[in-house]
Amino acid sequence: MDIFEKIIKSFPVRRSKKEKAAFCGFALSESRALGYSAEVQTLGKRHNNIVVGNVEEAEVIFCAHYDTPARALVPNIMMPKNRFLRICYGMLFPILYAIVALIMAYALTELFSLNEYYTVFIYLALYFCIFYLAMLCFPNKNNYNDNTSGVATLFKIMESSRKNEVAFVFFDNEEKGLLGSKSFAKAHPVLNKKLVLNLDCVGNGTDFVFVATGEAIKNDSYRKIYERLSQRSEFHFFTSRECAYNSDNKSFKTSVGICAVRKSKLVKFYTSRIHTPRDTVAEPSNMELLAFELLSAL
Repeated sequence: MDIFEKIIKSFPVRRSKKEKAAFCGFALSESRALGYSAEVQTLGKRHNNIVVGNVEEAEVIFCAHYDTPARALVPNIMMPKNRFLRICYGMLFPILYAIVALIMAYALTELFSLNEYYTVFIYLALYFCIFYLAMLCFPNKNNYNDNTSGVATLFKIMESSRKNEVAFVFFDNEEKGLLGSKSFAKAHPVLNKKLVLNLDCVGNGTDFVFVATGEAIKNDSYRKIYERLSQRSEFHFFTSRECAYNSDNKSFKTSVGICAVRKSKLVKFYTSRIHTPRDTVAEPSNMELLAFELLSAL
């Protein structure tokens, strides 16, 4: 069975402590079977990052977050090249939740003949309740693209990589605010001088976007990747000033975020369906192509 199919079948949701622990055991076993040293580094009380190889000595670090998101009422649509629509879309639903909460707060105040003083407290309680139920409460059962695709790609790279030159990190708690990668960056400051390649949502899309920091652009390994792929129509390279991509790459100074996208005249590039039950598409060809091209370039 392919590694992607194994993960989807046995570890489709990686959100609770028990679910994450089960996946960690699997990842350690698979990594060691490929000849790597592997361990779980616990940082703080709850950030369990899986480290494969020697991150202190490796020239390039490949990473992906293994935790899975909550099920959102509406899809999280990434639009890395259209700042205006990205901001508008991000604000639309919180505003709608606020309007609904306000209407309900006034209705409850009138229904129970409460002092208007209580309306504010009822509104705040309702708003955060609606927001939690709509965005954060329930686990999402389908996580093919976000981020089982990135995790599977790391394993595919492991199968063919030169073990002493690269290392791998599966980050915890990306969905809670990049917490696993932030704690890891603090624990390993040497990574600020190494090229960190982060794969997040690489399975569903016809094209690939690379978002590099200013320090990454100066890196020799990044230049090799750019020289190999930049002339091909399906690969698009941008700086972090030109393109917004909120994933674990943001925790490191010399980093590149990599994701799969689809093209659109209106938004230029987008990734949809994530954080919803419709996240059921991850093309094996995408994962195989990235693994082959990235390793061939380095």
